[in-house]
Amino acid sequence: MLAYRPVMGLFLSATAVRHAPADDVATVVESWCSDHFVVCTEATGRDVPSGKRVDVHAPVDGWTTVLWPTYFQSYVEVAEHLSATLGTTVSAVDVYDSDCWQRVLVDRGEVVDRYATDPRYLTSSLESIEDVAPRWRGNPDAVAALLGCDARNVARHYRRNRRDRTFDDWGFVAL
Repeated sequence: MLAYRPVMGLFLSATAVRHAPADDVATVVESWCSDHFVVCTEATGRDVPSGKRVDVHAPVDGWTTVLWPTYFQSYVEVAEHLSATLGTTVSAVDVYDSDCWQRVLVDRGEVVDRYATDPRYLTSSLESIEDVAPRWRGNPDAVAALLGCDARNVARHYRRNRRDRTFDDWGFVAL
């Protein structure tokens, strides 16, 4: 059996857009990039290395997925923009160096849920952990109501990850 073990941790920003065609999502992504002075042009296959491009994938189970360039940090702002513009639900996940992950769930432009396995990574010299942690504690009931899933499963997932404060090998995908 062969296994791949990266030298560095995983940096990943991904966004899932509910019930929106990939072409519509790509158009909104392009407009956001343009509004924020980010050069965004259509490329095919190997024209651009994967760490420097935005990949928009066709819907699977009703969710169109966007993979962002390595170290992309505007995932919350883009999620709000995509959700408001397309009038739908958007889930955005950011994995930081395989140490922790955070997820934002937005519906029609309004943030419904914020969750971080380790909110210390979201602090700055302007905000303490005491200020940041309550905003990123997660709301399983809101997630369940919006997505039609069991709040107990979401709560269990949140508790396990917060307690361990570790990257859980793609467990965030289940949300």
